[in-house]
Amino acid sequence: MKLLNSNNSKDNKNNMQIYSIQSLTKYAADLDGESVYHVSHIKDGILVIGNESKGISPAVMSQVNNRITIPQKGKAESLNAAVAAGIILSHVV
Repeated sequence: MKLLNSNNSKDNKNNMQIYSIQSLTKYAADLDGESVYHVSHIKDGILVIGNESKGISPAVMSQVNNRITIPQKGKAESLNAAVAAGIILSHVV
């Protein structure tokens, strides 16, 4: 699993294109994704976590292979990005 930290969506898109050459599967945290509890161990891949308020840019999302969500009870719309990353990584790595 590659970890990539960038606040610039243009940089993220360029990095995603570089990593696609390596044939890595790209996963995105997304409200409409497959439950993290149903995703098997990820050996080689990239996990994209979006900004809490803006999410993942359409340019980056267009290059994602799979979407992962964290099932929640209650009315919270989303989790803090760091918390979401920690939860997802604890289940798939």
